[in-house]
Amino acid sequence: MSRIECLKALGRAHTYNLRRNPWLRAGLLLGLIVTILPMAGEAIRSRVAGGNPGEELIARPFYLCFLVHPALFGLIFGALGTIKRDRDLVQERERMTLSGLAMTDSLTGLYNRRYVEEELKNLLHRAERTGEPVSVVFFDLDHFKKVNQEQGHRGGDLMLKMVAEALQSVLRQGEILGRYGGDEFLLVVAADLPYATNLVDRAIAAVRLWTRLSLSAGVARSRDDGTTPEELTAVADARLAKVQANHHAEQRLPSSSRV
Repeated sequence: MSRIECLKALGRAHTYNLRRNPWLRAGLLLGLIVTILPMAGEAIRSRVAGGNPGEELIARPFYLCFLVHPALFGLIFGALGTIKRDRDLVQERERMTLSGLAMTDSLTGLYNRRYVEEELKNLLHRAERTGEPVSVVFFDLDHFKKVNQEQGHRGGDLMLKMVAEALQSVLRQGEILGRYGGDEFLLVVAADLPYATNLVDRAIAAVRLWTRLSLSAGVARSRDDGTTPEELTAVADARLAKVQANHHAEQRLPSSSRV
């Protein structure tokens, strides 16, 4: 405990809270004990000697100094409590910061892969009890490599942030979206396939509106496509790859063949 911390805490005595600072209460109690015991002992000795305890205590100014003990001990112990509270707050902020870093992607601010997979596992456990469906969606940006080549990695990072914001704009509370890696995103929703499909359409439209980039998606549904996170993500990833393969095949066709 540094001298600076002690001086700052003593200077904030006006902020001490008797109800919320147990150190302050302990200091006041100790101060009262230190005050009362010597005075009580002197009073007993004075009475045994046949004197007047009250008059003798008043006649000895030294004993009146004991009256400041509760305030003095309260001030010191209150400072100790303030220092402890400040340190606890700092540790709590650091813990929350580290917890936030552990569950979010540093670039986009979305959840990271580990957190989304853990939440998917929790939703599937709950679905076993409730019977509610769970849908998993894999998103992947089309031709993102071209963005990096033309705009550089800084431009690519900016584009990923915009895509993340576009995707978040169509989500409801409780729907879990995370960056899976690179330009891939994973979405987990406690909903059936029709809702998930509609959500995919809105997500693709939002990304196109915000960034002019196209987005491919693969969707999997619990029970029909699997019961574990690994099974569902594998099916969604396979369907995503199939959608992208179809897109590439269409782009290779002559324009007259697409009609």
